[in-house]
Amino acid sequence: MQVYHRSWVSNLSKTSVKTANQEVRLFGIRHHGAGSARNLMAALDFFDPQAILIEGPHDCQHLIQHVAGQNLSPPVAMMVYSNSDHAKYAYYPFTSFSPEWHAMHWGNERKKIIRFIDLPHGRMLSLREKKVKENNGTGLVADPFQYLAEIAGYTDAEAWWDDYIEQQHDPHTVFEVVSDLMVQLRKSSTFEHQTNHIREAHMRSELRKALKEGHERVAVVCGAWHVPALKHLANYSSTKDDKQWKSSRMERTSASWVPWSYGRIAKHSGYGAGVVSPFWYEALFEDPDKAVARWMSRAAKETRHLGWQSSSADAIEAGRLVHALTAIRKKNRPGISELFDAMATVFCHGDDELLERLRKRLLEGEKVGSVDPSVSMVPLQRDIEKQIKACRLSKAWESSHPVDRQLDIRKASHLRISQLLHRLTLLGIPWGVEMPLEHHSYGQFHEAWSLKWFPDFQIQIIEASLYGNTIEEASFGFVTHHLEQSNPPLDQTAALLLRVLKADLRKLIMPLCESLSRHLATQQDVQLLLALAPMLVNATRYGTTRKMDTAGIREVLAQLMPRITFALPGEVKNISDEVAQSLYPDMAKLDEALKRGGDPIFNDGWVQAMLTIMESNEVHGLMKGAILRSLFDRREYSHALTASSLQYELSRKGDPMYALQFIESFLKDGGSILIHHGPLRKALDSWVTSLTEDYFMDYLVLLRRTFSHLSQSEKENLFLLLNRAEIRQEEAPAEALATERKQLLQGALVRLLGEIDEMK
Repeated sequence: MQVYHRSWVSNLSKTSVKTANQEVRLFGIRHHGAGSARNLMAALDFFDPQAILIEGPHDCQHLIQHVAGQNLSPPVAMMVYSNSDHAKYAYYPFTSFSPEWHAMHWGNERKKIIRFIDLPHGRMLSLREKKVKENNGTGLVADPFQYLAEIAGYTDAEAWWDDYIEQQHDPHTVFEVVSDLMVQLRKSSTFEHQTNHIREAHMRSELRKALKEGHERVAVVCGAWHVPALKHLANYSSTKDDKQWKSSRMERTSASWVPWSYGRIAKHSGYGAGVVSPFWYEALFEDPDKAVARWMSRAAKETRHLGWQSSSADAIEAGRLVHALTAIRKKNRPGISELFDAMATVFCHGDDELLERLRKRLLEGEKVGSVDPSVSMVPLQRDIEKQIKACRLSKAWESSHPVDRQLDIRKASHLRISQLLHRLTLLGIPWGVEMPLEHHSYGQFHEAWSLKWFPDFQIQIIEASLYGNTIEEASFGFVTHHLEQSNPPLDQTAALLLRVLKADLRKLIMPLCESLSRHLATQQDVQLLLALAPMLVNATRYGTTRKMDTAGIREVLAQLMPRITFALPGEVKNISDEVAQSLYPDMAKLDEALKRGGDPIFNDGWVQAMLTIMESNEVHGLMKGAILRSLFDRREYSHALTASSLQYELSRKGDPMYALQFIESFLKDGGSILIHHGPLRKALDSWVTSLTEDYFMDYLVLLRRTFSHLSQSEKENLFLLLNRAEIRQEEAPAEALATERKQLLQGALVRLLGEIDEMK
C-alpha cells in the first residue's frame, strides 16, 4: 500500500492545487488470487475510496455496470474483438474469487466511480510482444519470481506465491509487503516486456486523470508487478506517458460479457492464469477453514464415480492427514501438494493411475458461468435457438442426457435437422455426434445422431459468433477464414469439403475445390494424397444424394487419382512394418469408397494399380493380403486364381511374419469368406497343416491374434467344417458333379418311362 501526499500531488498540474487531501492506495494483487480477493475486500472496507481504478482494458469500460445483482454468475469473461477483423479477439476471465471482480461488485453496490485503466484492447492489437533490456544491465535474473521461489525451496513460483502471499490475512500490511517486494524484484529483473511500459504509461495517465477530477481517496487494483510503475507519479513525465501510449494505432472494438468455465481457467488446460485448481481457490475464498473438508468430500464423490470404494470416514481421515502434513511442512495453510499427498494415501492406496484420473477431474471442476440474456446474447445464439425450435428439438437442447435421433434425409424435416447438426459441427459446436449406422448400411439417405448438451457449448457459440450472426453466415465465415490462410492443410481442406456438402453450403464447394487443386499441384507425399482421396470420393456420392453439382470435386479427383495409381505400386515396395501400418488404413478406405460407387474411370485405374502390385514379390504382406481380398470381392480374381494366389503367398518362407500379416489383412472383414468358399478354406488349412512343429509353435501366438477378431459363430462353423472327414478329401470338380447328377437323372427317367409303358 502506497500513500501519496499533497507535497507531490500539487506538482501533477496547475489545476490540481485545489486538492487539499488526496490519497492513493495501490493494491497489488494476483489475478484470480483467492487470498488477494479476501484481503482486498477488507482493505476497501477500511479505506472506503471514492474512485476505484482497475487493471482492465479501457474500451471495456461500459461492461462494469453489469457486475451487480444476478445478471452475471461467474465464471464469466469479457470478450473484446476488432470490428474490422473478428478473428482478432481476446478474453478477460473473472471468477468468484477474482480480486477485480469483487472490486467491481464493491464499487457498484456503494455507487462508487469505477474505471478500467489498462491500455485499450484496440491499441493492444497493434502491439507486438517484445522483451527489452531493463535496468541498464544491473538485473540479475530473467525470471525473478522463479528465482525467489527456488531460493525458498520451491520448484513452482505459483506455489511459492500461494504459501507466502495468498495465505496472509492481514490486509493492512500484506499490500505494503507486496509493494516493497515488487520494487526489489523489478530491480533484479534482466528483461521486461515492452508492452508493459506502454500499458503502465496509460495506467499512469488514467491515475492522473482521476486525481485531477478531485477524488480524495483513490484505490488502484492492479497486478502486483505493475505497482512500482505507479508508485511515484512525480518520477514520470505526463507528456512522455501520453506520447508513448498514443503512438500505437487504435482499432475500433466491441465487447460483451460471455460465460466462461473453470476448465478454461485452470493452469494445466492452457489458459496459463496461474490457477492450478479453480475449485480449490473458490473453496479457500468462501471459507478457508472448511476448504479442506469441501475438497475431500468432492474427492470421495469422484472416487466413487470412477468405480472405487470411498466413504465419509475416508474423507475425514484424508482431511486430518492434510492438516498433519501442513504442520509437518511448517505451512500456514494446506496447499495442492498436501491435498494430493493425502488422497494418494487414503483414497488411492498408492495407485498412481487412479490418482492421475482424480487429478484431472478435481483440478478443473465442471463449473460454467452464465450471462443473463438481457445483458448479452449474441445474435448467433438467438438464431441457433430459433433453428432448434423450427426443427422441434427444443427438448433435446440443453438436455444433459443423450437423445438419439434416426434421420431419413429424403424427408424435408429430417433434412433440415441434418443440415443444422452438420453446420453446428462445422462451427466446432458438437451438440450432435454422428454415429455409425447399424448393419454397415451403404446408403446415403440415413443418419444416426446422438444429441447431448455440454455447458461449454455456450462459450463455443460465442467464439463462433465472430464469423457471423446466423448459422449460415458463421459457417461461410469459418470456411472463408480457412481458405484465406496462406497454406491451409490439404487434409483439413478435404475434410472441410465433405462437411460443407453435408451442411448444404453449395456456394463454398467450388472455392474449396479450387484451393485443393491449387495446392495438390505441388504435393508429392503419396500417403497424404492417399488419405485425401477417400474423402473426395465420398463427397461425390454425398453430393449426388443431395442433388448438388459435384463437377469441381470430380475435377480434383481427375487430378489426384492418376497420381496415386501411378505412384502407389512403387511406394509399397520394401517398406517397414511402421510404414505399412500407416498406409494400410488409407488404402482400405479408398478401396471401400471406390467400391461403394466411385467413378468407373477411377475404379479401373485403381484396379489396374492393384493388379500391378500383386505381380511384385517385394510388397509388404499387409498390403498384399488386402489387395487380394479386394480383387476377389470385385470378381477380378476367380475362386481358383484366388486360392492359388493364397497358397503361393502363404508358402513364401523368407519372412515368418509375412504370412500372418497377409492373413490378417485378407480376413479383415471376418471369417465368412472361409466358410462359404471351400477352395480358400482348403488353401489356408493346407498351409497350417504343412507347418513343422517348430514353425507351428512359432506361429501359434500370432495365429491366435490373427483369428481373435472372428466372431464366435464364425469360429464354431469353421471348426465343424474342418472336422468333417470329407474336408480332408479332394473336392470333386463342379463339372464332375454335374455329370454324375445327369447320369442319375437319366437313369431315373428311363426307369420311370419303362414303368409307364408297362402300365399301358
